[in-house]
Amino acid sequence: MTHTGPVISLRAAIGRRSYRALEAGCADDFTKPFDHREVLARVRAHLQQHLFGRLAEQAEPSRQAQATLAGAKSVLYCKRHGS
Repeated sequence: MTHTGPVISLRAAIGRRSYRALEAGCADDFTKPFDHREVLARVRAHLQQHLFGRLAEQAEPSRQAQATLAGAKSVLYCKRHGS
């Protein structure tokens, strides 16, 4: 299964098997009855974490490129100056 965001399980309170949803990769698990304000707060928190993670992933290649460029400049400097 491929997903691009956090998966949150909402289910009836039949048994206490929330660990199965979490083991399957869900970011969170709710059983009925649940407080809609708590669900919304947790959904917001998960989406923010997901967004920050995606932004960090996108920034990482840029940092790697900067490090590679700095390394290349250092090598060129050393070659020019006989180091």
